[in-house]
Amino acid sequence: MTDERTIKKEKTCIDCSETFIGGRSATRCEVCRKKEKYKKTQEIVQRRKNGLPPKQLRYSVKIGQISGYQKAIKIIDDSHVLSRCVCGKEEVIYNHVFFRRTSCSCMSRVGKANKGKECAGVYKNIKGDGYRAEISVNKTNIYLGFYNKQEDAIAIRQRITELYIEAQKRVVEMMPVGNYRGAKHRNITGQTFGKSIAIAMNGTKKGSNLEWICICGCGNVFITTAINLLRGDTTSCGCEHKKQCIKNVTSDLIEDTKISSLNANLRINNTSGHKGVSWSNKSNKWYAYITFQGKMKSLGLHDFVDDAIKAREKAEEKYFKPIIEKYAEETSND
Repeated sequence: MTDERTIKKEKTCIDCSETFIGGRSATRCEVCRKKEKYKKTQEIVQRRKNGLPPKQLRYSVKIGQISGYQKAIKIIDDSHVLSRCVCGKEEVIYNHVFFRRTSCSCMSRVGKANKGKECAGVYKNIKGDGYRAEISVNKTNIYLGFYNKQEDAIAIRQRITELYIEAQKRVVEMMPVGNYRGAKHRNITGQTFGKSIAIAMNGTKKGSNLEWICICGCGNVFITTAINLLRGDTTSCGCEHKKQCIKNVTSDLIEDTKISSLNANLRINNTSGHKGVSWSNKSNKWYAYITFQGKMKSLGLHDFVDDAIKAREKAEEKYFKPIIEKYAEETSND
């Protein structure tokens, strides 16, 4: 039985429109095929001269995407991107170069004199103004930070190594190697979550969720569950939350006095119906007081509640009014 794929028929060339005898997939005559092959060869030669890969590959880069120790901060056009390295250098490069390299070539390993066990995983900037630390986990290089002093880079590298060795012993006892089924057991080694990078499993559980060793962008090492990282509940070691709390406290702070607290509501256990006035069971009198700049000032004991309220209002006029007027003036100027 004859195979239809081997049967040659008379066809028309798509380039020169001449008839030729060819197989089922043939679209050009012999002369046009040679011309097309020569044309592709010349394109490859020209691309190599321009420093491009032999074939036209499509690479799509997004703003904020990280490749090695560089980050895409601006899309120039379809084939170029503005990249920023950890050393601070910015340059416009091809999209395929962004994925193929890990830095702007400013990083190199420390010299032979510094190569040893204590410096393993610590690399020096060629310019000599910093060191970076990294560790390899499951054939994945994880960036541990950029430090001005070599001692700091070595210290963080050694600490992570010790935690990793101890964690691997617990992991082997707890579960088979490579068993990462489901979201709770997903392998997230080297993945970035906000300011944090997952390094390795800690070999412990919180409930039914595995815990991971992570390093924050501020340099702190902490342990959290994989589900918190994947859901976005944990993005740092807590430093971002502290910064936000400080920002909220100091947003309307003038002369060590928080403006929003001056107009706070009455507490549930208030007995007088007025702030800064309460009943004293010890002396059986009304006690008036005011808190200003973190210090409580006594306004005396009074037989009648109206007298205590008047003392409190007089103190507010003295201490609070200048601060409120100053805050109102600053906000109007802004």
